[in-house]
Order: sequence, then structure tokens, then C-alpha cells
Amino acid sequence: MLSREQLAEWFPGGDVEVYPPTALPDDVTDGGLRILLTEVGLPESFIGVVELGAPRNKIRTIGESFERVGEKAPEGAEDLLHLGLSGSRMLGVDRHSGHVLEADEDFGVRPLNSSLESFLRVLGFVSVEVEEFWSGDGDDVLKFADDLRARTMELLPTVDPAVMPAAGPAWSRLLDNVSEALT
Repeated sequence: MLSREQLAEWFPGGDVEVYPPTALPDDVTDGGLRILLTEVGLPESFIGVVELGAPRNKIRTIGESFERVGEKAPEGAEDLLHLGLSGSRMLGVDRHSGHVLEADEDFGVRPLNSSLESFLRVLGFVSVEVEEFWSGDGDDVLKFADDLRARTMELLPTVDPAVMPAAGPAWSRLLDNVSEALT
């Protein structure tokens, strides 16, 4: 299980947000998800590409988030817990399986990782690589972005073999957003 210290190390300069148990719906049955949200926490942001977090008093579903602005949630995303955003797409987590999914009107939902922990591990890898790049001599950004994509896509099946190759499109898009943020 991840620790707050690991997250703080992987995502420097931002807060790691822990939620009170009362912020989670009572029917969250995935124990790892419950522990991560209420004891370990979530990093608030990763270079403006991934924004995580929810109101501290209640983690809403994606359906509730869409209702608040008078819109309908993408098909299949209504009951997912709303974790945040990846670019313009919503991130959700299934309260029973712990699967992290990306939701958008274009495709409904698609997988990112089979657990919140594996999502944070892969995103943490990307964050550490970006921090090292920024603290170095800042050579060719495009080469770095290409190398980062290749290494991340190689890492995914080792960290989360159950989700590959289905998660490839969502991670590819997230890495495109990282590349754009670096340039």
C-alpha cells in the first residue's frame, strides 16, 4: 500500500488530500480504495494535466457532478465516484472494484487502471520523470516526451497487467497532455 510520504515525494509542491470517512458513500466496498482516500490521500495536481480532489464533505458521483451543471453524464459513468479531471475528461473510480476510468461523451468510459493505487503508481512515475527533467539541463523536450511515453507504456503492464492493452488509449491521451504541458 502506498504511503502519504511516497505521494508527497512523487508529487512535490502540492498537497496530498485525505478525506474523512464520512465523505465516502457508505457502499464503497473496495477496501484499498477506502484506505487510499481516507488514510493515504490523493495528490491535488500534476502539472495541471491531472487535477484530483473533491469537496471534502462528500465525494460525488460523476452523475451528480454533471447534474450540478444541468448536463447528463457520459453513458456508464453516472455511478462512478468523481476523482477529478485529466485534461477535459473526468476521472472516476468504481466504488466496488476500485477500477479507475476516464469518462467522456465521445466514448462513455474507458479504463486507466485496475485500482487507484496502480493509477497513482504510474502517475507518480511520470511525475518523478518530469521533475527530474525540469531539474536537469532541460534538453530536447520532444525527445524527452517520446522517451517518457515509451517508458510509461512499458511500465504499465508491469504495474497493472490486468488493465492492458485496454488502458493504452487513455494513457496515450494523458501522456499527450503531459507533452503539451512541457512545451
